[in-house]
Amino acid sequence: MKRKNRPNLILIYAVAAVILLPGIFILWKKTGFSFLSSSVGSAQKKVSSFISYTGGTFEPGAGYVQGKNGIRILAARNLELNNENSALKAENAALARSSVLRQYRDFKSSIVCQARVIGANDDGFINYYTIDRGSDDYVGEGDGVVTQDGVVGRIVKVSQQTSMVQLLTDVKSSISARDERSRVAGILSGESGSACSISFVLKDEDIKEGDVIVTSGLGKSFPEGMRLGTVKKIDKNVSGISMAITIKPFVDTFEVEEVLVVKKR
Repeated sequence: MKRKNRPNLILIYAVAAVILLPGIFILWKKTGFSFLSSSVGSAQKKVSSFISYTGGTFEPGAGYVQGKNGIRILAARNLELNNENSALKAENAALARSSVLRQYRDFKSSIVCQARVIGANDDGFINYYTIDRGSDDYVGEGDGVVTQDGVVGRIVKVSQQTSMVQLLTDVKSSISARDERSRVAGILSGESGSACSISFVLKDEDIKEGDVIVTSGLGKSFPEGMRLGTVKKIDKNVSGISMAITIKPFVDTFEVEEVLVVKKR
């Protein structure tokens, strides 16, 4: 059986080229292949639009994350600034109190040193404070402790760098006192909490509510005239020959921070 002859492919391609080339050349002369460039340009525009669209869909998410991180950073910085501001306010307040203490001119010759409260007893009402000055600063037992408002108490225990202050409101405290107006003398004792009382004042003595009570100078811890408190209440309807006198201290013993130590006589 005879095999059929296949057409010569090379010959076919050559004939097609001869036919098509003149047409392509003519088309190029007339249009400059503008149809091809426009097709390519159109395709490029579509691809660019697609990329812009898909890229834009992720931008809000990225912006949200960046915004959240920015808020977190700003919040942390704001907290830091608030803490710094609070510290500066506390420091300024301490400096203001110290400035007032340094102007305690009436008793300047009696002042041993300025001190800061660093501790207190923790067994109920505050009866004792610890200050950051001791024997190294010439503080001794029996020295008085005051603020710009008045008497705080007296030193009862001393170490090299710290001292213990018994507050005037402690029930074991006793300070020689005097009515600033009438000069009536007595002993001021603590009543715990934030009150004191004066003992050994006869019922017929001249003392009134509102009178200012000061140190008498008869004791060793304080010079005369340091402010103790005001007479809050007088009760003569008690047994015995002495009246009951309640005193409100000038110093709020729960809020003492800086003090002056005055040397005992």
